[in-house]
Amino acid sequence: MEPSGDMWMAAQLWTALGAISVVHGAQDALGWLGQAQHQFERCKDTYGQAMVRLWQAIWWQRGEQSANALPHIDAVLALVQQHDYAGLLTGATLLGPRDRMMLVPILLTARADQRWHVPAQHWLADGFPAIAADYDTESYHPGSTLRIQTLGTLRVWRGMAEIAPREWRRKKAALLLALLITNRHRWLLRDQICEWLWPDETPAEAVGQLKVTLHALNTALEPARPARTQPFYIRRQDETYRFVALDGVWLDVEEFEARVAAAQAAADKGTNDDIQHALATLMLAVGMYGGEYLSEYLYEEWSQNERERLRPVYLEAVTLLAELLIRSQRITEAIQFGELIVARNPAWEDGYRLLIEAYTLQGNRQQALATYERCVRNLQTHLGVAPLPRTTLAYEAVKRA
Repeated sequence: MEPSGDMWMAAQLWTALGAISVVHGAQDALGWLGQAQHQFERCKDTYGQAMVRLWQAIWWQRGEQSANALPHIDAVLALVQQHDYAGLLTGATLLGPRDRMMLVPILLTARADQRWHVPAQHWLADGFPAIAADYDTESYHPGSTLRIQTLGTLRVWRGMAEIAPREWRRKKAALLLALLITNRHRWLLRDQICEWLWPDETPAEAVGQLKVTLHALNTALEPARPARTQPFYIRRQDETYRFVALDGVWLDVEEFEARVAAAQAAADKGTNDDIQHALATLMLAVGMYGGEYLSEYLYEEWSQNERERLRPVYLEAVTLLAELLIRSQRITEAIQFGELIVARNPAWEDGYRLLIEAYTLQGNRQQALATYERCVRNLQTHLGVAPLPRTTLAYEAVKRA
């Protein structure tokens, strides 16, 4: 590209290659970024220079070589301040990190420098308000988003890398994480954790097991945490512990509930555009529900309340989805989701009522009548009750048709 005289396009290419190399830890990252820096300087593109400096700082910071990162941090901050490029440090950009948490260690390092303390705190507050307000986060952050799947089996990713089974080191490290996530809105007493996870051990033995297991968990979540630095995710106060979901933690269960709430709000507005938006949002939410909450820990007492709370949220979401599909004349899809509802919960009466309506609209009278009979059997078997009058009225209307 350079022989063509398009230095700027060449610089963009080198930046992209350098950024990819930084993310994957490839050793040629600095070479690509060096070429990009040279080209941006030649064409006097200060934004491009700031972008390259940022990636160079991230490279050295991720390599635990903060001293080498400092000149690049100084350079990028000076360019940001001089040219008002704050969005480079606070938001998503075309050639910037897809995982915005890669920016946080840079800003924390800057905040610890008296020269940059005030603007760095301002940028942190603008882009990462929870971290900026967290007094326990001084100079360390893992530098990646922690993604946690709890709907179905527990799975955890540090950025793009999933934590492999061997990385947990101890089987109960993942179990401890699941317990802390389930109780993330409160502090748990050490003795309470020990009683749940090691009920057959003596108190002293259980405390020893917790200490070793907690170390294994923190190492799995934050393998690059500097020695004698407090963990970012698992906090301790005296003899209590808590999982802290600040900026940089993505929990599928919270995303699922947020999508369901947004879809319900859109559906309530009732316009065609809102209905289509609700449908798309519900499709995403329902697709996230990969199974029962922490399905491998079904018999752990501490997980049951959350599982039972989420189950009707999911069923109501699928019910609303099927209703909106019927309103949109997407009958075949409505039937698929209606059958999914009653397969998940054979006593969920709204599912049968939707199926009766959908099969009727499809012209399948026989299946509509059979669905009511199925409803009667399952309600009697599981709850010992008869269908509600509105369900029976729908059945009678089909019979008369």
